[in-house]
Amino acid sequence: MDKKMIYAGIDFGACNIKAAYLQGKRVRKIKLNTNQKAGDQTPNVIYYDKINDKVVKSIGLLAQKKFDYENKVSHIKTKLEQPDWRQEIPHLGKSVTAGEVVRDIFSCVWQEMTKIQADANCWDITLTVPVCFSMVQKNCLYQAALQAGVPVKRIITEPFAALFSQTDLEDADDEELGLIFDFGGSTLDISLLQLIPDDDEVEIRELAATGLLYGGLDIDQAIYEDLLKKKYPDDMETLLKDDEGGAAKAEILQNIAYAKESLFDPDGGEEESSIFITAKDGSNHDMTITQEEVEQLLKDSDIGQRIRDALDIVMDEADMPLSWIRTFGGTSYIPYFRQLLKDYAGDEVFDDEEDLDEDMYTAVAEGAARYGAICAGDETEVTAQNRIPYAIGFLEHKRFQPCIHRNVLPGFVTGYRSWKRPYLETLSYTVPVYQQFLTAESEHQDPVYIGSLHLDASKYPGAGSILYKMQIDVQEQIHVTTFIQKEGQTEAERDIIPIEQLTAPIGGE
Repeated sequence: MDKKMIYAGIDFGACNIKAAYLQGKRVRKIKLNTNQKAGDQTPNVIYYDKINDKVVKSIGLLAQKKFDYENKVSHIKTKLEQPDWRQEIPHLGKSVTAGEVVRDIFSCVWQEMTKIQADANCWDITLTVPVCFSMVQKNCLYQAALQAGVPVKRIITEPFAALFSQTDLEDADDEELGLIFDFGGSTLDISLLQLIPDDDEVEIRELAATGLLYGGLDIDQAIYEDLLKKKYPDDMETLLKDDEGGAAKAEILQNIAYAKESLFDPDGGEEESSIFITAKDGSNHDMTITQEEVEQLLKDSDIGQRIRDALDIVMDEADMPLSWIRTFGGTSYIPYFRQLLKDYAGDEVFDDEEDLDEDMYTAVAEGAARYGAICAGDETEVTAQNRIPYAIGFLEHKRFQPCIHRNVLPGFVTGYRSWKRPYLETLSYTVPVYQQFLTAESEHQDPVYIGSLHLDASKYPGAGSILYKMQIDVQEQIHVTTFIQKEGQTEAERDIIPIEQLTAPIGGE
């Protein structure tokens, strides 16, 4: 008897990691720690312990409670933006890269998932990433999962995945335009989607998407720098004294996160929350923050305008009125952002006082699991088109020259383009490939290097210019075919001859 496929989704968040799988028509959360309930969040923290000279890895709540910061790594997702990041782990006796930490976390996650079904061939896993993740970051996450044995089949963006957690998609009677506002620990993703009902199915088209590298961790940092340091200068000076390893700061930031969650708990937040920490000298320090103070901090920052600009960019793609806004991610609980959405779209589109469900936290993983079933043809009531806002190209004279624009289908091949010989000679025939995001922040971001093409100079003798075509495949690998045009009197004599077929290794040389 054939074993049934298990469609699962993994949301590798900056602060928490969530996993879910589809069982029949029902999506179930996956318990990632033996000592916690399936519905509880799993902090995306890993601790490298040493027991009887053997290193033991743990993630989640158990790891988060450890105060041994030298052997603990938190918020590793944000480190993927730093190509040279490493941390020395004394219990390992070596330093680790971001990719190695992610691999170790995935190993712990996969260990729990295989308790449901040990046969990897039975799993169809969808991994999610922020809209503004570069191909290098995405590839790092993907490769780390594969190295841990996790059979990832596809990667989609977080806001697109979140929509599929909603069980009422098939109920749409008329065309609808909706907005996903997914605000997590390190990123804000916004996705504009059109629901088109047709007979017994609903087609979902992503019309536009954008992202900001801003999330709950940035708010924690602002509370640390602009609130606590100014409100309690003496306490903070004592706590941070001789903090060479950064352990005291890490503990303060962790307690800020707890206090912030208490202030904006959807089940009834407190007006004031305490941050109680004991310093190295044994002195106790009780500091407080209030809802009003945090709200004022946000009002004084530029984040409100940045979000409105991002909303304007995606709404430029709309050709009909917005029907609804759905929010996901813990940072979207904060009233300041909910009021912003209400002011932007109106009461009839977004009710800022609508009851908040804790399933918002796991919606991305749950939606990714359902999306896997849709791709495999086991979910027949919904079809989907995911679009990613980026362009692939080269830098010439310090300007980005796009070749493949946003939203092309895998397999798309460009027309003929050309490089001049002087350009190639300055690069020694090694051409770097870049990715540029077409997001709300594009004008403030430089193109991201993703890999290089290595041409064999000896194959182009006497050519004043070299023609090329670029193609992107289903794995988002970049392929380039080069050509030279033979000299001749007639058009027939000026044949275009293929020379090399090259691939840009994502994140490699």
